[in-house]
Amino acid sequence: MWFKLTYSLRGMHLRRSSDAPKQFDGPPSTKSELILWVRSFEKGSTPAQLCCDALLERPLPPDVRKMFELLAARILPQDNPPVVALPHRLSFDAVIDSDGHIPENWAIPLEIMPSKFREISRRIQQELSVQANRFVKTIRWMQRTSGEQSPFAYVGFEWSVDKVSWQPMPFAIHARVSAAQGIDLSQKAVNELKQLWVAGHNEPIAHELIREAIDVFGANPRSALLIGVTAIETGLKRYIQLKVPNSDIILEKMPSPPALTMLQEVIPALHKALGEHYPDIPLPKTEADFFKKWITQRNQVAHGTKSNINIDELSAFLEFVRAVLYRLDVCAGHTWAKSFTSCNHEDFVHIEA
Repeated sequence: MWFKLTYSLRGMHLRRSSDAPKQFDGPPSTKSELILWVRSFEKGSTPAQLCCDALLERPLPPDVRKMFELLAARILPQDNPPVVALPHRLSFDAVIDSDGHIPENWAIPLEIMPSKFREISRRIQQELSVQANRFVKTIRWMQRTSGEQSPFAYVGFEWSVDKVSWQPMPFAIHARVSAAQGIDLSQKAVNELKQLWVAGHNEPIAHELIREAIDVFGANPRSALLIGVTAIETGLKRYIQLKVPNSDIILEKMPSPPALTMLQEVIPALHKALGEHYPDIPLPKTEADFFKKWITQRNQVAHGTKSNINIDELSAFLEFVRAVLYRLDVCAGHTWAKSFTSCNHEDFVHIEA
């Protein structure tokens, strides 16, 4: 069975459009092909786009191949027990009937496919994505071409028996929703803001850094991870400077302990020496373990031994860093920051080191 993943490449173009399409064989062990081609639209509409197809040939177990045969016949494959009951409504005017017949011109959500199909689909799509990324980035590096840092825009994911007639793969929808935080102009909030402003406080650089990391993590997860860890390291050093007058020169000239050591040992010892106590520092064990695993991932990225990062898990880590920075704000006397110090412990997913 053949599979094809197509990306358009934002900000990238060919010197001569007439050179396309151009096919490249992948490494022999991968059974893959890469094709650069130009996607044209009706005159006067969207400009032509440079695209990249990544193709893989993969043998399938007989039961999974049967699922593709059913899809080709516009019949929904079913697990035992079934993932969804039939009839199943796809939209207001589209229904998969009690016999599993799929309406014409309707793609199938991956979530209603059998579990084995979903697993293979995600694995193959990941393989294709890695191949396309490596290929395009190799060209970009070798020829110093123009283009966005992450130029890949999803176009389609398809399958074929003969590599001639292609059909769409069941699709997966990825959505990330976060609640927007508006400005509070209640009297209490205004009074706190005035007090902070008149005292000459500015947003700490650590908070600026974590905001930058959150802004870019979807398109540039490795950069976001590096920035996120830098944010917590910067916040910890700044906090020590606040607590220990004239410590700037020591922190600048001497190597700092690891961030986790600072959180779990150095700062608690400093609090004890100052006769202060804050319940959120040191971190509880679940949070400390979560933080340690992400520091390991940061080190792997920095050393060039890790290239892929799960952005949903990364999002949880960046929000955790932000919460810890607000805990340091509370320790620094900003009581208004207490409402921003909590973390969703359900997000502390297992990260393989």
